[in-house]
Amino acid sequence: LELNVLSPIIVSQAVLRQSMLPENRGLIINISSKAGKVGLPSVLPYVASKFALEGSTATMAAELKDKGIRVNSISPGMVDTKTFPKAPGRPGVRTAESIRSG
Repeated sequence: LELNVLSPIIVSQAVLRQSMLPENRGLIINISSKAGKVGLPSVLPYVASKFALEGSTATMAAELKDKGIRVNSISPGMVDTKTFPKAPGRPGVRTAESIRSG
């Protein structure tokens, strides 16, 4: 929860205070996941953190829209990693190496 929920909130609050609110403009983009939109078996803490991130993103968007600040999240898709291995040959899955190399 600290990485996927609290960190984006703390960083957003700092940037809002320092530049976005005084200038009445800005854009915050949070990195979410499919796990923040549907329940997935065997990764409950991760799913809970991404659902929380989606909720905090929606709340900040509603609170800041009249101040010229947009808040959105993106869900980049599946990447085969050591933490969350994917089945070989599964469609739509990228390797971690392909992300690093561009």
